[in-house]
Amino acid sequence: MNNNSAVLISMGGFLAITVKDALKDRDVDVIDIRPSLEELEEHRYDADVFLVLLGKFPQEAPSVYELLKEICWNKKDLFVLGEAQEIKEFEEYIPAALVAKEFERPFNAADVARTVTNWYEMKDVNADLPEILVIDDDPVFLWTIRGYLSDAYNVKVANSAMDGIRYLTANKPDLILLDYEMPVANGDTVAQMLSDSEETKDIPVMFLTGKDDRETVMKVLALKPEGYLLKSLEGRQIHAAIDEFFAKDFMGKL
Repeated sequence: MNNNSAVLISMGGFLAITVKDALKDRDVDVIDIRPSLEELEEHRYDADVFLVLLGKFPQEAPSVYELLKEICWNKKDLFVLGEAQEIKEFEEYIPAALVAKEFERPFNAADVARTVTNWYEMKDVNADLPEILVIDDDPVFLWTIRGYLSDAYNVKVANSAMDGIRYLTANKPDLILLDYEMPVANGDTVAQMLSDSEETKDIPVMFLTGKDDRETVMKVLALKPEGYLLKSLEGRQIHAAIDEFFAKDFMGKL
């Protein structure tokens, strides 16, 4: 099997065959499975890309989605294909931040295949780039900052504190960008959890905040992060701050 492999989860049918053929035309090895726990567990390590062609899935689909979410936290990429309502319901189980791209019907199978192969090429380029994990509850900001930084960094995103911590159980990024104000667990709580853990205490943390008042800034600085960034900064300013951090980190290791 070549390095470009993909697991296609579907109920079969003409559209699934079309997508599978389009991928094969681009030299992607396709592992075609049904949405079952047994099949997904069997093939969870067989590819870095998973495609879900939504449709009339069996009753166990929510359990399959939970396993798929677990798999995708471990640096797997997920593509979702289906009707708008199907995609919306799917994302009740799997955070949108875990989905690399959505294809809403009607879509062109050739476009899907091209996107997957381009994604593999991008992963090859990103393999040696510093990895940044951005933890923020605002999905729009997540995609915005990913766009700011993806030219020079391998950017991963988590749209809740708990999802970020879950990601960190299996991965160790070079920097965490952490939202200061989030529901359930604020950034200060998350920072303390990271500091208390042997596995994460050495990962540098920079805070993100939408507030620039003195009280908020002092609270952020009291946590002794590597720095903090205002969300109102322009993309080039955020990029420059991250560049400066990694430059200093590199020099400090010499």
